[in-house]
Amino acid sequence: SAASIFNEMLFQLEKFPHIKGFFFNDSLIDGDFQMLDELSTLIIKSGKRIIFGGQGSIRKEMTPQLLKKLKKAGLCHVSYGLESGSPKILKLMRKGFDIQTAEEVIRNTYRLGIHTTVNIVVGFPGETEEDFLVTADFLKRNINFVHEIYFHSLVILPRTVLYNNREAFGIKLPDINWINFWFTEDGTNNYE
Repeated sequence: SAASIFNEMLFQLEKFPHIKGFFFNDSLIDGDFQMLDELSTLIIKSGKRIIFGGQGSIRKEMTPQLLKKLKKAGLCHVSYGLESGSPKILKLMRKGFDIQTAEEVIRNTYRLGIHTTVNIVVGFPGETEEDFLVTADFLKRNINFVHEIYFHSLVILPRTVLYNNREAFGIKLPDINWINFWFTEDGTNNYE
């Protein structure tokens, strides 16, 4: 709950006064908008100077109004899981947002002075060089609205959609280090 997270922040600040802030490393800082809004209200009402950041999803609910409130509460950094600038690949990834929403959320976050990072995943099954060039175009259009871009090669983890449906995606797993060194049956995609 927002109250338990807020109380934990206060406890940690009291126990370790040298702490400057918090970075939420779970999946999504904005996974529960009601909780995030309540946490912001608690921080603002307390008058405490608490800075925080975390991993964020690109969702239309990250409105300028919510972002302003989060900034007032101390949000200083969001690392968005953009993953791709290609509508085709976003659909394959089941990301649940479109390119226009991505641009709006990223730009609004940046304009408020919140450190804005985007993560890109390279090598999703079905991604072609053309798809990656579409991602490059997205990044070029938005380069003035991000502080950092991180590129990651796709890993296949147990119990994920890709792992559970690897046959449908044409994924083969070698005997050693298959998390990183998976490849597609048609040979179009591999670690190299």
